[in-house]
Amino acid sequence: MAALHWILLSRAPIAGQTKTRLAAEIGPEEARRFHVACLEQLIAESGRFVAGADAARGVAGLPRRRHLFITPPGSRQAFVEAGVGLPPDLQLHDQHGATLGARMAQAISTVLCTAPGPALGTEPGAESGAALLTGSDLPLVTANHLQQAAALLATADLVLGAAEDGGYWLIGMKAPAPALFELAEWGGPTVLERTIAAAAAQGLRVARMETLPDADTLADLRRIAGHPGFGSIGGGRAAAVIRRLVV
Repeated sequence: MAALHWILLSRAPIAGQTKTRLAAEIGPEEARRFHVACLEQLIAESGRFVAGADAARGVAGLPRRRHLFITPPGSRQAFVEAGVGLPPDLQLHDQHGATLGARMAQAISTVLCTAPGPALGTEPGAESGAALLTGSDLPLVTANHLQQAAALLATADLVLGAAEDGGYWLIGMKAPAPALFELAEWGGPTVLERTIAAAAAQGLRVARMETLPDADTLADLRRIAGHPGFGSIGGGRAAAVIRRLVV
């Protein structure tokens, strides 16, 4: 049966190996705590998203599944030791690939259970699965954001949530599309722009979501604390850590 899959990509929450830019300002252990708080908050929001499947047409009404793709491969115990709650329905997978793009492409191909193809899309009227992929350091992302992305896939081939640094915090699609992940570089201010160009070259319909701040530096955390959406995550663990650090 086709399903709507949420994919969370995460590095193991080990002090000194995660959120290194932030760690340079607040220390490796504080950065690890922030990473863990973001993971727990996102997993909680994804639980609300999975429970919120409705009778909508298209991918938004499909049964929902959630997945955690981890690196380094085999590092599940690091998540457990950090206190990250791993619900029984959260399927764990190892990340594979030499670049971030390769790892994202692999994750999407895995959950959609189909061989990668050159383009997205299905024949009109055909029921299709879909995947929404996010990173792990997204304290402002809620179940409502995931629901909005799913709704946009009813009429778009590709959904992108822009990040303030020129990348993206979410990518959603209905079939694997390796060409979108074959960028020469995965840093800098043009990742989103180059991804949209690659989609246009394939004739894909792209829907954009709101731009959200990154969470890589203390200045980023201050911007997050001042964002209009911060109030909606007030009870989350990541919000509590941000308040302690910057508010």
